[in-house]
Amino acid sequence: MTTLPHFPAAELEAIYRGRIHGFLADHCRGDIAARLAIRFCHYALTGLYAPWAGFRGVLEEVQVAVAKGESPGPFLIFGLYSPVSIPVNDDTAIRDWPGVQYLRYDVNDTDLLAAIKACIAGSVEPLLSHLQPNPQELLQLLSKVRHLFENRTITICDRLEHLEKAVNGEPFSRNQAQLPPVFTEDQQGMLDRLKGYSPIALAFLPESEGLAPLKVLLQKFREQWLHVAQLVQMVPAGGKEAAKRAMKTMQEMQVTIEQTIDIIQSSEQVLKGE
Repeated sequence: MTTLPHFPAAELEAIYRGRIHGFLADHCRGDIAARLAIRFCHYALTGLYAPWAGFRGVLEEVQVAVAKGESPGPFLIFGLYSPVSIPVNDDTAIRDWPGVQYLRYDVNDTDLLAAIKACIAGSVEPLLSHLQPNPQELLQLLSKVRHLFENRTITICDRLEHLEKAVNGEPFSRNQAQLPPVFTEDQQGMLDRLKGYSPIALAFLPESEGLAPLKVLLQKFREQWLHVAQLVQMVPAGGKEAAKRAMKTMQEMQVTIEQTIDIIQSSEQVLKGE
């Protein structure tokens, strides 16, 4: 098998689109053939590089098209692996739809032509039920993220109470000056999964630009949390003035949390059809 260097996806696409150009012109209807998309099993359009990232990326592309009421085009996915060696799991599930065909880089012309015809013919088939875009999955994830931030308000209120006492001259212990990490490993994993829903969210929540406003607030919260974590460490030695600075920043972070919860709740209402 030919092992290609890891060209950027655009260069790989140019290589294979050039190879199949003649097949498309001679054997396929022009309007359908023009929609043929070329992808790679180790690349997603988002820039993610992973063994099955291309399959997951194509699934998202197809789901977004369906959510918008559009007909997804046919896809050819190229990769280094033998088709029988690709695992059957959620990442590669898009192979269940006949509008997608997977081929090795070194595919011969006969098999390439057969795959082109098969994916073009299969692209008119409806997306199978287990591949359909499901707002419930996004809704459940948003609910978990909302609960995360609702719980953060408890931590914030507790620290604000102690900071207010420090402003009034009461001692502020070093234990109170220690904030936990902005997110635990599990919480960060949940947020990473939410990020993966960005294309689907844009289709389901077009008026609010999908998850874009939420991403801005998440980044703002992260920066504020790290800043507050530094400020509260200065309070035991810095006294009232240090407590005032930490308190002011923490109150600003509290507003960010409230805005985050509001945006999530608004998205939940749209997804529920309320």
